[in-house]
Amino acid sequence: MAFRLKCSTANILGTMNEEWLGRIRGEGLKGIFAIVKMWPNLKAAEDECIARIKAAASALGLSCIEILEDGRILGSDRFVKRTDVDFAIHLHYSVPKSYDAFSFVALWNPVDFYHEWGYANCSRNLLTHEDFLSCSSTGADAHIGRLIRGTTSHLPPGLQLYHSCPGVAYPPSVGEGKLFYAGINWDVITGGQSRHGALLQLLDGSDALRIYGPHMFQGVQVWKGYRSYQRELPFDGTSVPKAIHEAGIALVLSSQAHKASELMSSRLFEGISAGAAIICDENPFAKRHFGDSLLYVDTRQPVQDVAEQVLAHVESIRADPEQALERIRRSQRIFEDRFSLVHSLRNIYESFHSRVREIERFQHGGAERSLRVALVGLVADWDSVVVEAMLDDFAAQDHDAIRCSLMIDAELPADRRGQIESAARQRGLSLELRTIRCFDRDARGNILHRRPLGSLLAEALDGVGDCDAVMFVGPQERMLSSHVSGLARLLQGQRDATSAVSAIRVNRADGSVLAGVLDRLGFTEFDPMLPPPLSRFLIRIASLAPDLALSLPSLDHRSMAALVGNRPVHSPWNSIVQHHGSQPSIYRNPIRHAQEWAVLQATCPEALHMRAGRKVADPHEAIEATRGRKAGVPPTMKRSLRSRAWWLAQWRQLQIEGVGARLRKARTRLREWTGQ
Repeated sequence: MAFRLKCSTANILGTMNEEWLGRIRGEGLKGIFAIVKMWPNLKAAEDECIARIKAAASALGLSCIEILEDGRILGSDRFVKRTDVDFAIHLHYSVPKSYDAFSFVALWNPVDFYHEWGYANCSRNLLTHEDFLSCSSTGADAHIGRLIRGTTSHLPPGLQLYHSCPGVAYPPSVGEGKLFYAGINWDVITGGQSRHGALLQLLDGSDALRIYGPHMFQGVQVWKGYRSYQRELPFDGTSVPKAIHEAGIALVLSSQAHKASELMSSRLFEGISAGAAIICDENPFAKRHFGDSLLYVDTRQPVQDVAEQVLAHVESIRADPEQALERIRRSQRIFEDRFSLVHSLRNIYESFHSRVREIERFQHGGAERSLRVALVGLVADWDSVVVEAMLDDFAAQDHDAIRCSLMIDAELPADRRGQIESAARQRGLSLELRTIRCFDRDARGNILHRRPLGSLLAEALDGVGDCDAVMFVGPQERMLSSHVSGLARLLQGQRDATSAVSAIRVNRADGSVLAGVLDRLGFTEFDPMLPPPLSRFLIRIASLAPDLALSLPSLDHRSMAALVGNRPVHSPWNSIVQHHGSQPSIYRNPIRHAQEWAVLQATCPEALHMRAGRKVADPHEAIEATRGRKAGVPPTMKRSLRSRAWWLAQWRQLQIEGVGARLRKARTRLREWTGQ
């Protein structure tokens, strides 16, 4: 999508691009990044943001590709890989990261929004990304600071990306001396009072206002009765600044949530890019960064007074356009120096490698060498698709100290072993092929029964050599390319940790995301359709119990409980993928609950306690707990019923757990709420 940059800016960029691109490519960067498009079938403000980011990328000579939330490249069936892009940018908090690329999440939303959509889940989603992009909001940055406080997985935000425009699109002009205002008037749809309705109604009585937005939204004429209403503007990255430039004056109003977080809406940046005079409310962000280059009104005053302030500013602009133009010039200089998308993207690229190194040093605590990891795949039954996917994941890992081996059944035909060795060579993978007795057989070689998984792991441990940590990988488990390196740095950075444990995500058979962040750690429950993946755990070999032989060979479905230890460090990243409904062959033995429980109770009883992992606590639930049981539906439930994210989460859990399990949980919650 083309975006008109001011001529001087475009010329400067044109002369710099070739040299600049050569420099970043010389540092190993591709000049390609991805951006996540959350709602591909819905025209939304997100499309405006994406169009502008793509325009800024084009101005720098970079390429920006759009991907869906599951990592699928828009318009294709191919999923993005870490080798395709330098990084990805995620603009929303409603879903976690679900693709194999270094990921930034933009902190563009006030903290109050997280409470409205479900604080715990939305906040937890932010932590699945490797890093954060600040928009200089004190509230949003402090929210992240609280989430990562006391952890070693993330640093506070260090780079910036604003919900802005590529650059200055139009020279300073007061245009027709009219006030531009745009919005959906969302509060009218929900049956409430419009956020700025009283002020807009007063201004509507003058000849100063122009309102843009949808004519009809969700069956409601949102601007019905407003004489100043003009038309709907497309989300194309260019129409909004053009309309602002024609009007000449932008009315920039914030919600209370934005003011509390000191976070500015995109309207400020659009107005400055459009070369218009700005009349802004008392949002601290605007005054802190743009000072007296803007005009201000205090919306805390009675609405009649606010309307008079706005109209007085309009008259002053019309009466002294030269003074207004000087303010616009100053605001545009500040904008180009700090807040344009071209400036932000250039800085992200120039700082990317140093930022990644800074994060990695922080995670591994300044260790001099990488943790040596033994990556051990288990293949009991021959399946060429499973084996090749496992080898793909082994070859994709970006950790620099891995020794890969594959444990295969001793009875596997020799030609199968040759196929595995050939497939490994094709991927440039150094692989040790080891045999193991996976089944007990009769004299004729017929399978009598499958040996317990724990006995296979015990034999596999004998071959890890001088490695510092071991990770087992079962059939039908898929790992992101950063999985091993991320867990290794966390384990290295916390020297008293016995293991590092990742979160997981659940996909449908077609690869689309079914459930987001699942990070509970427990071995008391067992879902045969969603067994715990082996590769979720990176285990420090030195921390293994000296009497492990008393427990591990006797365990099957809960064999990992004997290896995790009593001090696991929990990763915030959901870097393991499971497909719902697929049951790995290594878990197909009958589940012997009592026998395994007895072994764990005697040797590692701490494994029988459910652990929350990196789950973010829900403050609303905590408040309800302190108040005791009360009749009726709690306020948090009422908020949830209006939330699209809440309904989507319920549907996903219904698909995972089934109708019966969800109904039982619903009955339990209702009894808690009503005290019965």
